[in-house]
Amino acid sequence: MDSIAQNLDRPDRVQELVIKVKDGGSFDSDMNENGRMIIIGGPKDSFWGYALGTLFIRYFGIFIVLSILMLGMIFSGKIFQHLEHKKAKSASKPESQTVRAGKAETPNIADNGINPEMATAVAVALHLHFSGSRASDSMHLSSLRSTAWSQQGRAQIMGERSLMYNRHKR
Repeated sequence: MDSIAQNLDRPDRVQELVIKVKDGGSFDSDMNENGRMIIIGGPKDSFWGYALGTLFIRYFGIFIVLSILMLGMIFSGKIFQHLEHKKAKSASKPESQTVRAGKAETPNIADNGINPEMATAVAVALHLHFSGSRASDSMHLSSLRSTAWSQQGRAQIMGERSLMYNRHKR
């Protein structure tokens, strides 16, 4: 509401607002002339000032939050790279010691010269090849006969759907 306030300038950029209030008047919240005055008030901002201020805060707030998340991801990535490098360094140490001692490890090869990974790949390929040739015939739904029982079931389902989607006609 318009309070017709006097705006007085004070030193150090202070403003003083003077409002005349009367018990039971328009600024008394209980509107009763009872010796008590309850005043509820505060500054009034324009809608566009509030809307643009909020938009400005949200716009930069999103970038601030996303920047913090990005820095967290970069930092955690550096930690994981450091840990992985440390793990690789400690894993490579024993291998170099075994080569120096003359005990170079040979890959895990069976007697016929095929390693276990190759044998697994061949077994999976054979399984997929032979299981594909045993596939059963697909069921042809178009050739199924329509019985009275299935027609009655379809009619009941459609009737219930009709009740659900046509509520305004009830």
